[in-house]
Amino acid sequence: MSTAIATNGHVSPPQDDYDALAERMQEAVDAQVAELQALLAAELAGRGHLEDLLARSKDRESRIRKAVAALDGNAAAAKPPSKAHSSKENWQVSDETTERVRVAFMEYAGQHDEPFTMTALATWMGKRGHGIGGETMRRALGVLRAREGVGICGSPRGGGKLWAPMPNGTDAR
Repeated sequence: MSTAIATNGHVSPPQDDYDALAERMQEAVDAQVAELQALLAAELAGRGHLEDLLARSKDRESRIRKAVAALDGNAAAAKPPSKAHSSKENWQVSDETTERVRVAFMEYAGQHDEPFTMTALATWMGKRGHGIGGETMRRALGVLRAREGVGICGSPRGGGKLWAPMPNGTDAR
C-alpha cells in the first residue's frame, strides 16, 4: 500500500482502499437488486392471481346473463348493446368538414400529378393545421365520391385506395 501525495498537498488513500470500497458498494447494489427482483416476482404473482379471479368473474357474469336472457325469453338480450358501437355507425360528416376536405383535396391534387392515398391527404392537412380523424376523412371522401367530385382510381401496393379528382369534379359541392 502506497500513499500518493497530490500536487495540492492532499494525501490520497491507497488504491487498495478504493478497490475494497468499490467491491463493497457493488455487493450492496447486488443485494438491493435481488430484493427488488423478489418484490417484483411477488407483485406479478399477486397480479396473476387477481387477473385469474377477474377472468372467472367475467365468465360467471356471461353465463348468468345468458341464463337470465333464456329464462326471460329474450336470447338477444344476453349481452347489452354497446352505446359507442351504435352511435358510431349513425353519424354523418358535416357539410363544413366535407367542404374543408374538398378544398384540401383539390389543392393537394393540384400539387401532385399522380393519384394519392387518403393517408397522404390527411397527413398533408395535419401538417397545415387542418387535421381531421381518419373516419371523418373516409366519410367525407365518400360524400365527395357520391357527388362525383373525386374518384377511386386504383390501389397502392400495400393496400388501400388511390384517389384522384374526377374530370369536371372541382364543383362537387
